[in-house]
Amino acid sequence: MKIPEYSRQVKDAPLPGSRFSGGATAASFNGEAANIAKLGKAVDNVSLVLAKEALKKDKINATSSYNQARTDTDALLRGEGGIYNRKGLDAENSYGEFLKASEEINKKYSKDLKGQRAKGLFAANYADYITTNGKAVMTHESKERDAAQTIMRDADNNSWALLNESPSATNPVMSFQADTNTGIGRAGDDILSLIAGANEILRLTDTAATSTATFSTDNANVGACLKYEDNDGAGFTYCSFLDGVQTCSTTSCE
Repeated sequence: MKIPEYSRQVKDAPLPGSRFSGGATAASFNGEAANIAKLGKAVDNVSLVLAKEALKKDKINATSSYNQARTDTDALLRGEGGIYNRKGLDAENSYGEFLKASEEINKKYSKDLKGQRAKGLFAANYADYITTNGKAVMTHESKERDAAQTIMRDADNNSWALLNESPSATNPVMSFQADTNTGIGRAGDDILSLIAGANEILRLTDTAATSTATFSTDNANVGACLKYEDNDGAGFTYCSFLDGVQTCSTTSCE
């Protein structure tokens, strides 16, 4: 009788020396991959938190610089001698001055910020503020210029005029349109000058009056009469001139 030959089957026990099955190896790798994914997600979360904190810090710093810049700009606009307090022709060129000053303010506070994002946030906010106030400054300048021109010009060429010039003892700034070298000027502090033909005829201070005028009268027989108030304020002294001789008394010669 012939004995059947033995053939090894796949389902038989593993050969000696084989420690792991294919299924066990895949599970191990899957576990490691999951751990790596969790670690990556944690890193992403930390990065997001840091990014948010950095943005928050930039916004705080930009806002602080913006508020300081606004304070300086408000002083330029509304402070003593500020743009909005200038009247008439003093408001001329206010817009150009405002732009130049605001540019310097922008540079002053932008340079202290770190990082382009903080600088950009500050610049955007300040630019909006300057645009809004710039329009207001242009309106103020135009309004004051028009008002000054209305005062200085009149339909009647013989009416009075205000001149945009420096006053002096011979240059009247309160004058007349058809006669601009006659009017009222200023010789110095608390000194008023009455001017005719660019000549100072009468100078007035808080204590005295002096004149370089030649007094005359239409009556050939009577000299000009000058009336002076006495120092004690109790009466007047009257002086007249005849042939180069001055005569004064308390009797009126008017």
